[in-house]
Amino acid sequence: MRRSPAATAVTIVVFILALFVAWWLVGFLFSVAWLIVKAVFAIFVALVVAVVAYILISRSRSAD
Repeated sequence: MRRSPAATAVTIVVFILALFVAWWLVGFLFSVAWLIVKAVFAIFVALVVAVVAYILISRSRSAD
């Protein structure tokens, strides 16, 4: 049983559209994941800076 050329063309178009959507979705999810990684890293750096500042302030107060 042969498929009509129109059905084959529709299948190709649907495949290309699905490929485009998948490509966009992977790019979108990667950018969201990258934003999450940057946010977690920024929180980590902020915590390290806060702890170091707390240690330095507490040492300078105890030296007085």
